[in-house]
Amino acid sequence: MEKMAQKGAKVLHLPSVQYAWRNNVPLRVLSSFESGNGSLVKGEVCQSDVCGLAIARDMCLIKIHNEQSSAVIKQAKMLGIDIWNVIERAEWTDIIIKQDSVAKLALVFEDKIRNSEAVSLLTAVGLQAEGLVEHSYELLAAHGVEVRHSALDKQSLMLVVAPDQIDRAANILHDAYITSSEMPTIGKKQLILG
Repeated sequence: MEKMAQKGAKVLHLPSVQYAWRNNVPLRVLSSFESGNGSLVKGEVCQSDVCGLAIARDMCLIKIHNEQSSAVIKQAKMLGIDIWNVIERAEWTDIIIKQDSVAKLALVFEDKIRNSEAVSLLTAVGLQAEGLVEHSYELLAAHGVEVRHSALDKQSLMLVVAPDQIDRAANILHDAYITSSEMPTIGKKQLILG
């Protein structure tokens, strides 16, 4: 849940999840719209390779020449702009930030920004995320969804897709990794959401 909150999921407030994790406190997540028991979040073994998906909308991918990227990244941090990802390429660097931060960054570095475009981020969260990269690319490509870039860390696989394809991509991966009984087996988790 901490990783999902970091990656854009609006289910829980990040500091509440971090506090619960540090202090071994189970969290009960309830709906504001429906009655019921909700979901209990606690540290146990998860039965699937993906625990959840997080979507970050209204993001922007900005292209900057490599020689100016460190100055732009440093200035973005000074301005309080969260950098969601940095993608280094041969001649330029792509930086992913929230769309509402683009104008603030452009005030300082307008001449250094080569191009910017709207993107969305889809993150599959689970302890075996690294085993999902190739399968996710193939699965989404088979359904006509282009993955522009991916970033992998210890507990998540983040995919950069066009904003008009984010819901479709999320539904495809949700069906494949969370609700399907035929999901490719990668390994066991140490987290359960249930």
